[in-house]
Amino acid sequence: MSNYPPKAPPIKHSITLENSLYLAAFLLALFLRFFQLGKAPLNDLEAGWALQALDIVRGSGAAPVQIGSQPGYVILTSALFFLFKEANALARFLPALAGSLLVCLPLILRPLFEKNPRLRTAGIILTFALAADPTLVLLSRTAGSSMPAISFTLGALALFCCGRWLNSRFFGAATVFGALALLCGPDLIAGLVALGLTMLAGLAFGLSRTLTSLQSEKQPNTWGQVNWLIGGLTLGLVGTGFLLLPQGSAGFARSLPEYLASWVTPSGVPAARLLAAVLFYQPIALFLGFVGGLRGWLSAAEDSDELVPVVSRLLSIWAVLALILPMLQTGRQMSALAWGMIPLWSLAAIELAHQGLSENNRSRLKVALTGAMVIGVFLLMGIYYGLYMSSLAVNNMQELLLISGIALMAVIVVILIGIGWDFEIARCSSVWSVTSILFVYMLASTWGMGIRQPNNPADLWSSGSAIGQSQELLETLHLLSAYKTGQKTSLEILSINPAPSLRWALRSFINATSQGALSQNQLPAAIITDSNEKSPALLAIYRGQDFDWQVSPGWVTTLPPDLRRWIYNHKAPTVSVRITLWIRGDVFPGGTLNQPAAPAANP
Repeated sequence: MSNYPPKAPPIKHSITLENSLYLAAFLLALFLRFFQLGKAPLNDLEAGWALQALDIVRGSGAAPVQIGSQPGYVILTSALFFLFKEANALARFLPALAGSLLVCLPLILRPLFEKNPRLRTAGIILTFALAADPTLVLLSRTAGSSMPAISFTLGALALFCCGRWLNSRFFGAATVFGALALLCGPDLIAGLVALGLTMLAGLAFGLSRTLTSLQSEKQPNTWGQVNWLIGGLTLGLVGTGFLLLPQGSAGFARSLPEYLASWVTPSGVPAARLLAAVLFYQPIALFLGFVGGLRGWLSAAEDSDELVPVVSRLLSIWAVLALILPMLQTGRQMSALAWGMIPLWSLAAIELAHQGLSENNRSRLKVALTGAMVIGVFLLMGIYYGLYMSSLAVNNMQELLLISGIALMAVIVVILIGIGWDFEIARCSSVWSVTSILFVYMLASTWGMGIRQPNNPADLWSSGSAIGQSQELLETLHLLSAYKTGQKTSLEILSINPAPSLRWALRSFINATSQGALSQNQLPAAIITDSNEKSPALLAIYRGQDFDWQVSPGWVTTLPPDLRRWIYNHKAPTVSVRITLWIRGDVFPGGTLNQPAAPAANP
C-alpha cells in the first residue's frame, strides 16, 4: 500500500449556459461599438476634444496646451495618438472601451445575487440590453461623450460592493475605476447627484438598511489605507499625464463650474424631446421598467425573498431622478439621459425575469413558444403593411382599419391560448412576442443610429451636427496636392475661421494653417472659407467649389413635423452649412496665375 496521499481530482472548468450568454452579450457589445468605428468623420463636438489630445502630441508653441473638463479622455487619447497615429477610431477608442466594460456590470454583481435565481436571470437580460441599447452604443461611438463617466463610476460602485461583501481585493480595482471617473468631467457630477439623492431616499424609506442586511451574514470587509494610496496614485498620474501635463489638474477643476452652468445656460433642446427619445427608441425599457417599478412598490416579500422588491424600489427611485433631473436643467442635453437608462433597463430586466412559466406549466414551454411565434407573425404583418401603405395614396382610416384588423387577430390568438391551455401561457406568449419584436426594433435603431448613419440630424439622440461632404473635400485636396507637389498632403492650405471638425479633417496636411482673415498679398494654393465669403480678389485669382459641411436638424419643435414619415424611415428636414474650397489658378493642370492688375497711379 502506498504511503503517498491520493491525488486531488482534476478541476473541471465547465462552460455553462449562463457564462456563454454573458460572453455572447459582451461580443455583441464589442461588435456594435468597434465595427467601423472610424468611418464617420468627427463632428465639431468630437473634434474639439480630439484636437486637445492632438495638440498635446504635436505641441502648440511656447504656451502649454489647455485641457478641458475631461482630462482623463484628453490625456489617455493623446497617449494613443503618440503610440499609434491620430485617427477617428482612436479618438473614439476610450468611449468605446468604456461602453464595452459597462456590459460586464451584471457579471461583476452576479456573486452578490448568486442565491437569487430571478436576479441572476435578470442579470443576463440586462447584459444584452446594455449591449444593444441605442443610446449607450451611440455614446460609446462618440469622442468626448459621457460614456467613460458612466462606466467608470458604476464599475467603481460595483467593485466596491463586491469588496465590501465578498473579498477586499476588489477595493483596489474600485479605487482605480473611481479615480478614472473623477477625471471624466461634469457628466460624473450629474450622475453622482442622482445617485446621492437615491441613497438619501433609500435611507428615508429604510431600503438601504434592508438591502445591506440582506447581502451577507458575514462581517463586511473594511477599507484599507493602501486603497487610498492606489486611488491617489491613479488620479495623480493619469490626471497629470505621468507628471508631464500638470495643466490636467486645471481641467479637473472645471468640472463643477461647467455642471452648474448647465442649469442656467439654455441649450435650445425642449424638455419633452428627452422623454420622446426614450419613448420612440427604447419603448421596451420604458414600459417594462414602469411595470417593474410598480410591481416592486406594490409587492411584499415573496417566499421570504425581500431582496427583489427592495432592489426594484431603489432602482425605480434612481430611474425617476436620473430621467427628471436632465429635463429640469436649462442647458439640457440628450446625452444626460444615458444615466437613467441603466436603472430603467435594470427594472425591465427584473420584470422580464418575472414573466416566466410556473412549475405547473413548465411542461408546456413548447406551447408558449409556438403561441409567441404565431402572435409575432400577426404583429409583424401589421408593421409590414403599415410601412407598405404609408407609401401609397391611401387615407389614414384605411391604413388604421387594416392594422387594427391584424392586431385583432393577434388578440384572438391570445384569447384562444388562454382558453385552450392556461392564461399564464397566453400572458407569457404575448410578453415574449412583443418583447422580441421591440428588441429587434431597438437593435435596428442601434445599427442605423450608431453604424449605418451616425450623427444623423434626424435622430433625436444625435449630438451636434453631422459632417457632410468631408470625404469629397479630402479627395479633391489629395488629388490637387499630388499633382502640384508630388505628395498627397503637402498642398499649402489656409482656413479662414475654421470649425474644429475642419481643422481635424485637415490634420494630415503639413502645410495647413488657419487665421481669422486673408492678409494682403497672401496667395496660398488653397483657401477654405464660408460659402457666403466671395470677395472679388478670390473670384479673379481662384476657382471655387462648394461643399456641404455641417448638417443640422431643420426643426426646433419636440418632434419632426411629419411624424409618421419620421417613424417609418427617420427622415426629417435638415439645414446645411456650406464651405467653399478656393484653388489658385496655377494649381490646376494647364492653369495660370492671373493676378489682378495694380490700380493706375494718379498723374
